[in-house]
Amino acid sequence: MCIRDRYQRRVHGVGKSSVINSLKRSKAASVSSVPGHTKAMQEIYIDSKVKVLDSPGVVFSDEDEKIKVLRNTIKVEEVQDPVGVIEEILKRVNKIDMCTLYRIADYDSVTEFLCSIARVRNKVKKGGALDLETSAKIVLHDWVDGRIKFFTVPPELIPGEINTTVTERPVGMEEERMGNN
Repeated sequence: MCIRDRYQRRVHGVGKSSVINSLKRSKAASVSSVPGHTKAMQEIYIDSKVKVLDSPGVVFSDEDEKIKVLRNTIKVEEVQDPVGVIEEILKRVNKIDMCTLYRIADYDSVTEFLCSIARVRNKVKKGGALDLETSAKIVLHDWVDGRIKFFTVPPELIPGEINTTVTERPVGMEEERMGNN
């Protein structure tokens, strides 16, 4: 049974199609790292009693372009200011990791970072000027594809704030789950 009215929630870029494929244990939904890949709502039967919906994500249009790119909600090719987004990425990512990934020397600014990448990747415009926009798009593609390592540390747990009671699993639950009745 599928309740569509009150309980339907759609979120972008969280791997809904991948989770469905894991549940189904086969390729039931097409997946991609490209924003907007899932175009329409589709029903997928996990088994005779469970049906799930795969839906396109919802993107809120009032967000800043930089945030949209960092969340992979717009395509890199559609970014108006790729250099500005690189500035946001460099604020968040470890400088040593970036230098190692792109095989460049230390840098002090976004422009210096992009110039170094342009030199290493030989991205030059007519007349010999370094192509910073193409270099920025290379970095954005690496961000979207997950080549740039980024994570945030969860907040510290304040003692007493969360109930941390551990309960034991009922006897026979594992056997029942595995179908060994």
